Amino acid sequence: MADIYREAISSQTPLSRTQPARNGALSFVLHGHLPYARMQGKWPHGEEWIHEAASSTYVPLLIELTNLAERGVPFRLTIGLTPILMEQLADADVIANFEIYVADRLERAETDFARFTAAGDTEKTPVAAMYVAHFAAVLDAFRNRFGRDIVGAFANLARRGYVELMVSAATHGYLPLLSRASSIAAQLQVGIEAYQRHTGLLPRTIWLPECAYRPARGGLPGIEEFLRAQGLNLFFTEPQTLAESPVVAGAEGEPTAFLPYRIGTSPVSVVARNIRTSEQVWSGRIGYPGDPDYREFHRKDPESGLWYWSTTGKEVELGDKEPYHPDFAAAKVEAHARHFVSIVEDEMERWNEATSTPGLICAAYDAELFGHWWFEGVHWLARVLELTAGSATVETATAGDYVTKHPAVSAVDLPTSSWGKYRTDYTWNNEKTAPLWPVIHARESRMEMLVAEYPTATGETLATLNQIARELLLLESSDWPFLVTTGQASEYALKRFNAHTDRFDRLADALENRSPHLPHLLARLARLDNPFPQIDYRVFAARGTEIAPYLGPLGPGEPERRHTPSFDLWNEIPPPALSGWGSNMLWQSGGAFTGTGATDTD
Repeated sequence: MADIYREAISSQTPLSRTQPARNGALSFVLHGHLPYARMQGKWPHGEEWIHEAASSTYVPLLIELTNLAERGVPFRLTIGLTPILMEQLADADVIANFEIYVADRLERAETDFARFTAAGDTEKTPVAAMYVAHFAAVLDAFRNRFGRDIVGAFANLARRGYVELMVSAATHGYLPLLSRASSIAAQLQVGIEAYQRHTGLLPRTIWLPECAYRPARGGLPGIEEFLRAQGLNLFFTEPQTLAESPVVAGAEGEPTAFLPYRIGTSPVSVVARNIRTSEQVWSGRIGYPGDPDYREFHRKDPESGLWYWSTTGKEVELGDKEPYHPDFAAAKVEAHARHFVSIVEDEMERWNEATSTPGLICAAYDAELFGHWWFEGVHWLARVLELTAGSATVETATAGDYVTKHPAVSAVDLPTSSWGKYRTDYTWNNEKTAPLWPVIHARESRMEMLVAEYPTATGETLATLNQIARELLLLESSDWPFLVTTGQASEYALKRFNAHTDRFDRLADALENRSPHLPHLLARLARLDNPFPQIDYRVFAARGTEIAPYLGPLGPGEPERRHTPSFDLWNEIPPPALSGWGSNMLWQSGGAFTGTGATDTD
């Protein structure tokens, strides 16, 4: 398939390498995340989530971006790999299983090619040949071009200036619904430390899990103050949320997605995605991935499990899908890439007509859309980057570079918000998921007490407390309530939630009761849940309840900064609201949530 796309691209007019002065920037922002799935089984839920995403999204994306860089195409984009995803992509077991997975898909494609050739199937044979080339290229690039180090390859692109790597919370915890400052700060610190360990870089931009933000409320500072204390200065939000946010300093009028804004009195900035460019990809009505000539994801060959049908049409049943033609899809990639660039240029020209201020078009998407759900998406993205390099109107930039060059001059009061239903906490805190939060909150409090009880642990006690800290981070993952709410994998999510709750409790009980079974239990759970090998449980130390608790990085002993933020740690913070935050449902008391099928079977 790569050859087909290269032929389609090479047939176009060569792009100019002489860049004119331009008055705006296009910033692609790709958020890559998968929940902790290492050693959690295979299809339909488990470690194959990682294998599928790596073979269809991460490695193909690396191939395309590296090719562009080697050809001298000037491009920039922002990519996020959550810390828990980084940990899994670097895990020896996951890497070994990934190679087995790709080799198996390659063998299936080769078998399909022989089967369809023997049957004289002239429509499926070239598609099977495309898959042979695809999986062979992925396997070869992973082993030889990128040295079996996916995260390291992205970091190399970052060091060369093509990519800015975002950080996120350690396990993608839903920060606004955590009840303790210690948990929010720990999610950020552990995430940043994992990011630094894997990349050798210092992050400045964060993708807040689920784009979830809340201002100061209920005795806790606003999320921006936690970011500020950890040295982070930029995050992202929904355009509707920004449009509804009051401007509290700077220019008058409604906020616009073309500019960054500071949050209140903080130096931390927020950028909203551009609606028009987002619709061209996400919209079920006009989005490119739904084009009839693109590959259908949901219909698979009954023998190999590979994909041989086109989308055909939104209302067409799976059994009526037409055969997939890679050459038809390649032509659509070219047409859609050019159409997208024309929209970006039109958006920027309209902005430039209205103001002399350089504008930003933030095109933010889930990374796994490209290549995995939208098979042709990686090639489309690469072509857009190449076309934009020749644009006289707009250039590509990382979000962090743009905000550094054009810092926010106005500030807004951002409300509690997310990308979810109603743009509130509802998707993660509703009638289905409300019982989960008291379970999390109780473990947050117990973790603080354990840190206070064992301030200088060593040996087995230290290892146990570190493992308890891992289980709390995994328990706090936003993926579990999300999967319960959507019903995509509700039973699986409850099983995983209760497993990490049970592991936290058993370890804590065994430690405090001096159980003789602790060594065996610790060894078993440390094999199952091994992310963040350098974690120090003291990151969960209580941060205080005063107006300005310490929210920065903690080391053993006294609080200390492990890196210095590029701005003052604290300005004056407005007093917290008198009322509590979150819905009333959030504060229901209760014990462990034991939904149907949710038992620890490890």
